[in-house]
Amino acid sequence: MVASHSMPLAKKFSQDTRAIMTTSWYKEIFGIQLSTRQNTKEKFCSIQHGCRIACSVGSNITGEGGDYLIVDDPLTPLQALSEKKGSVAIR
Repeated sequence: MVASHSMPLAKKFSQDTRAIMTTSWYKEIFGIQLSTRQNTKEKFCSIQHGCRIACSVGSNITGEGGDYLIVDDPLTPLQALSEKKGSVAIR
């Protein structure tokens, strides 16, 4: 699962990932073949039952689960300068 601050950016990252995964060298090294049953910008899967999900911060992804979560650019530059949005409380 890969999250970003906006869905368009998350979809771009997803398309970039798919472009790499469909190269011959990637398939040769990792042996992964993408499925034609689930193949969208938001979610695509392999025939080996792995999936990549694109989402934005605040998306409803309840129930999807994930072994790995990558969060890239969760805030816009203006949000990062905001004292309220840029700070994170750790409990």
